[in-house]
Amino acid sequence: MEMIPAPAVPAKPTAPGAAGTESCRARALLGPAGPVRNGNRKPPRGPAGMEQCPPARVPEVGGGCGRGDRMDQAQRERLESIVGHVFADASLPELALRHASMSESRVASNERLEFLGDAVLGLVACERIYQLYPHLLEGEMTKIKSTVVSRQTCAAIGDGLGLPDLLELGKGMKSGALPHSLSAAALEAMVAAIYLDAGLERARRFLIPLLDPRIAEAAASGHQENYKSILQHHAQSELGGAPVYVVTCESGPDHSKLFEISVRVGERRFAAGRGASKKQAEQHAAMLALAEMGVLAIDPAGKPRLIRRNGRAGEGESAHAEEPGGAA
Repeated sequence: MEMIPAPAVPAKPTAPGAAGTESCRARALLGPAGPVRNGNRKPPRGPAGMEQCPPARVPEVGGGCGRGDRMDQAQRERLESIVGHVFADASLPELALRHASMSESRVASNERLEFLGDAVLGLVACERIYQLYPHLLEGEMTKIKSTVVSRQTCAAIGDGLGLPDLLELGKGMKSGALPHSLSAAALEAMVAAIYLDAGLERARRFLIPLLDPRIAEAAASGHQENYKSILQHHAQSELGGAPVYVVTCESGPDHSKLFEISVRVGERRFAAGRGASKKQAEQHAAMLALAEMGVLAIDPAGKPRLIRRNGRAGEGESAHAEEPGGAA
């Protein structure tokens, strides 16, 4: 006997706005508080009893030195003037300056760029140390690098560029109480932004003028020789007196001081040395005094080399080494 198919039942019309209810239900049940385990919590209800998707969390906007909105044209031009690079991808500098306190997710903050920028910064620093000081051994180069890429040095560079003033910060980050680590992180993130936007060569051109003075300072700060001790010996044996160090100038903010110190032995005054601390400036001044006395020479790479040690030619050094061409 032939079966007659049952008539199709028309589907109920979907109420306006009901589409996507299941996805809303899932978001409501699996929202920030996690899945509902006991079934007691119900999704929120909107008009006419319709289920409503929970609103996304909006990060609080801070004031003071932080920006709460997206970088506008004037801000981007100011940043590009500071770093000397016009970004093809405007999202990169924005991300580089976005602190985790302004991001719903840390992935959307500058932390990933900071990770990459740290590697680029280290590469360029090592490359410059290798190029500038071809005679240094691996251990000596490592000591210089550790100083140049330290958080303290990166923070000083970032502060000098004014990056903290451009950071996008959450409400909890108050102006005037920012840790220096934020400035260091902003610098590393900006290095990565430039690298991703224009490549390694452009990042290198940005970094070299910032790193070279720090590399020279680290190389002359006593990692290889205690110039004060050497000067003490030669001053007493050759000039008949002990060196006296005098601070002639102190400038810069507390977090980025620059000291200028001159050294005098009897009536003879030598060129002033400079450094980020009094200790570094004294070492630099002693090195310059030794160069004037002919105890050491400064080679074309800028590296001081002892000619005489304790009244004789330095070990492994030539007594006829090139005379200093100027102690800068």
